[in-house]
Amino acid sequence: MVTVRAVISIATVKHWTIHQMDVYNAFLQWDLQEKSNLDYSFFTKRSCGKIVIVLVYVDDLLITGDDLSMIEKTKSNLRQYFKIKDLGELKYFLGIEFARNKEGILIHQRKYTLELISDMRLVGAKCVGALLVLSYKLTSSEFDKHIGDISDALLGDLSFYQRLLGRLLYLTITRPDIAYAVQNLSQFMHSPKVSHMEVVVCLVRYIKSSPGMGILMSVVADNTLPAFCDADWDSCSITRRSVTGYMVKFDTSPISWKSKKQTTISRSSAEAEYQSLASIVAELVWLAGLFKELDVIPAPPARAVRGRGRGRGRGHPRGASRAPVRATIEEPPVAPVGEQAPEIPVTAPALQEILSQCLSMFGTYAQSLRDAWRTEFEQLRQGSITVSEYTVQFNDYSRNAPGLVTTV
Repeated sequence: MVTVRAVISIATVKHWTIHQMDVYNAFLQWDLQEKSNLDYSFFTKRSCGKIVIVLVYVDDLLITGDDLSMIEKTKSNLRQYFKIKDLGELKYFLGIEFARNKEGILIHQRKYTLELISDMRLVGAKCVGALLVLSYKLTSSEFDKHIGDISDALLGDLSFYQRLLGRLLYLTITRPDIAYAVQNLSQFMHSPKVSHMEVVVCLVRYIKSSPGMGILMSVVADNTLPAFCDADWDSCSITRRSVTGYMVKFDTSPISWKSKKQTTISRSSAEAEYQSLASIVAELVWLAGLFKELDVIPAPPARAVRGRGRGRGRGHPRGASRAPVRATIEEPPVAPVGEQAPEIPVTAPALQEILSQCLSMFGTYAQSLRDAWRTEFEQLRQGSITVSEYTVQFNDYSRNAPGLVTTV
């Protein structure tokens, strides 16, 4: 859905009309030549400096562009090959509602949300104003079995929990505020417990407080793609993996966001932040290519903003995560002091220096651990410290950097 949000944001800024069509036969069999290499559901046609864009999702089509006559001609050509219904301007698409006014297009899922609340029989339940899942540490049934905790029983109906999480996952299309909560709960779909279901109910009660909340695609934009990323280091108490979170906007219109657990264990908060940075760089490169196909060239950002964490996937393997970050850094113009956000501004040279330090810090950190361990070992041999004190220090080094402590 990132492509849909990106196209709608551009159509909003350029004041394009967006049309919707529905195909009676769900199997489209037609040779579409001008498809995108970035998204196979995205097609464009250019003629005399004009452009028409077609987005195909199974049997639903979105058509927009800067020339109304070309749009009508495209719709007429589609009718010749398919039994298709013209639904007019975009109002309701894939369970998502669109409301347009002079300020932009509001994208929300109010009807979908109310149906979810009704199916869970929480229409009369009280609303909550905060998500408990943000601070509540959830554990899996395997973890409880390992530590001998039998107080939290398994759910009797696993399919109900799994269907419910699937519906909540679809709701994140227009609700980035619940992305982290849904990501956290979805990792227990194979064996949910009663405590997991209680948190899900709390999440639905939070959604009930504002069922019509969505995202606004503003008509005002300056062709920039500001991006924000952060990493919650060592947040998962079971796997010890960190969580990456990022958001990309077209000026003020949010078009891409994600909250996802990292694939590897980061040995420090700096490494976790770097993995998060590599993920958002990959997303920005993909979005820049998509915008280029739409004849929109994003301006370079005025600054980079560092996150304040605890220290689809278009990502890269762990060993290759450094290359795209280095290759993508450019020298952007520095914003005037009066226009800078209250966050800590980092200019391109400073960011490049920080990244260079990140690349070399791990080897330095490993060497310092080895030197400290050798010092403790020599103190043990000389009788300066006891065996128990040496064991505590050794376990601490091993926990901070597994595999780096070697035998002298």
